[in-house]
Amino acid sequence: MKQEERGTIAISLVAYSVALATRRGVAAEPLLAQAGIAPALLAQPRSRVSAQQYGAL
Repeated sequence: MKQEERGTIAISLVAYSVALATRRGVAAEPLLAQAGIAPALLAQPRSRVSAQQYGAL
């Protein structure tokens, strides 16, 4: 793992969490917004978010 990746979460885990939430009726856009995650990041497979952002999901 690269130094800049420490303390970050792969966007694939974010996408999985959002998919689970939407299956349970939670809208993705507000969920991502409250966590401070731009929806466009889901389309960038190498993106990462902070552990704090992931925790806010």
